[in-house]
Amino acid sequence: MQGTRLRPRAAPAALLALLLAACSLVSSYDPVSHRLATDLKTESLLLMASASEPAAAHAAEIRGLRLRLAQALEYERSKGEDNADTAALWEILLDPDAALIVAVLDRWSAEGALGAAFLREKRAQIAAAFDQIIRLESAKARS
Repeated sequence: MQGTRLRPRAAPAALLALLLAACSLVSSYDPVSHRLATDLKTESLLLMASASEPAAAHAAEIRGLRLRLAQALEYERSKGEDNADTAALWEILLDPDAALIVAVLDRWSAEGALGAAFLREKRAQIAAAFDQIIRLESAKARS
């Protein structure tokens, strides 16, 4: 069975080849994706800071944010299977049943204004969800 064992010097080369192959299955770093995530995180959290006020006073901002979030999701989906992990995180962030940004916007629109304690909790959760997307994009190989 001596022929099936890797020589000590061949092991690092084999490991490197395996890592390079695995990296090719993930899309590379995209500065547009990174900027979308950071900009939309900031915009979402800033708009949420106004959610204790009547939603009607912010209807245009709410519609605009919804549009930009949907555009970001479509951009990530358009990159194909290599970007499936990033697109999946965006889908969770925008899923109304996930109780994140879209659910907060829906509730704000329905109720007219939201309480401070609820907003504090949701801001932290939404910030963390955006941070996951940003960290994933930042960790991708730069070409």
